[in-house]
Amino acid sequence: MQVIITSSNSKLTHETKELLLDIEGLFPGATPIPRKKRNFAQFLKEEVTEEEAMIIRLDQVDSSYRRLLFIKKDAENNLTTSTYSIVSYTLSRRLGGAVDSGHMPELSINNFEDTENDMRFIKDIESVYSTEEPDFEGRQLVSFTKKRGFILCRKHRYIVRLPEDSTKEETVRLDEIGPRLSLKLQTVDINENYIFRHTKNIKLKD
Repeated sequence: MQVIITSSNSKLTHETKELLLDIEGLFPGATPIPRKKRNFAQFLKEEVTEEEAMIIRLDQVDSSYRRLLFIKKDAENNLTTSTYSIVSYTLSRRLGGAVDSGHMPELSINNFEDTENDMRFIKDIESVYSTEEPDFEGRQLVSFTKKRGFILCRKHRYIVRLPEDSTKEETVRLDEIGPRLSLKLQTVDINENYIFRHTKNIKLKD
């Protein structure tokens, strides 16, 4: 499966551009491709080269509202779009933690339920990370945790410390890399026909 990261056609603020770079760090197996003012249909035609693809798209709706779209294209050219509001985020540089090494991280998915929307999210995320095996040398971990209807995304490096005393056990701690994201599912549509709609008055944006 081809995995692409891009953005909306709207003018991105400096903050959103930095967030886009951080999101690229969450999905190192994806290929970042700029929109270059192309409408989305043209973008798909020119950039998607495989039968199946996942496009992760960061939209800037206005100066303060951003959302993250997972757009899955199947072999029959059907597009299933899951739209998530970015309820809150913290950029990696503001966390002041570990530096992203660029290695393919391990994936951890927690507390999701056996519902259609949750299973779709899990399948989408697993497909994004299936393009490469995790590189354990990097000791990096991306986690997605469902909590009270929100999806919390974090990226860490785990640090293993060997004891000086051989009779004691090694210790492991997590050092946060970032970014932090809190997502809320708003809509799911197949070829622009809604199958789930949390928000009635959602503004579509190319």
